[in-house]
Amino acid sequence: MLLARLHDQVRALLKPDTFVVVFYHAELEELEVVLAIEDGRPAEEVLPPGPLPVGQGLTGWVVRNRRSLLVGDLQEEQVPVPPRHGL
Repeated sequence: MLLARLHDQVRALLKPDTFVVVFYHAELEELEVVLAIEDGRPAEEVLPPGPLPVGQGLTGWVVRNRRSLLVGDLQEEQVPVPPRHGL
């Protein structure tokens, strides 16, 4: 699976605790979680796949501002908006 390979490559470079791939559906103003991994395990119980409103969380901020965002420690660092379970 292509997304699993992407996760493997990112994990080797950045060693993230959480890795999420989201599709943005502009016509619906929705985000669709297609892959969520936390601590090396699928995170569906915490972040279920499916649509989310684009106006919430860190991923919504990234989409609205068209900027990347790298957070080293969500508990320690100041982020531009309140997270929705890290998303």
